[in-house]
Amino acid sequence: MLVAAALVLPGYALGFTGAGDVKLLAAVGALLAFPAALFAALLSLVLGGVLSVLISVWRRNLSGLLLNTWGMGRWLLIRSTGAPVPAPATSSKGVPLGVAIAIATLVVVFSPWPGVGR
Repeated sequence: MLVAAALVLPGYALGFTGAGDVKLLAAVGALLAFPAALFAALLSLVLGGVLSVLISVWRRNLSGLLLNTWGMGRWLLIRSTGAPVPAPATSSKGVPLGVAIAIATLVVVFSPWPGVGR
């Protein structure tokens, strides 16, 4: 349970993801065993990235996504040096990470690969 939620907890602490995503991944971690929960959490992060690119292309705002991603990465890099820097502006258009978590969980549960599925 903790392994799956721990992957998105830093994003919640920095304000990039919501508390519902952390709780949903904790529930997925409680549902699945350790290796499968970790695989589902990692797969949900990858699917969330793919979903954000697809939504940005659909909204014709791919450049905005790339600029926001660059700004967050730059902010994290500067902040890691200990320099005080204001947080970047957040986007008002969020990405439904819960959909990616649900799809990743279904993929893991019904996975044909040995050792991955439940």
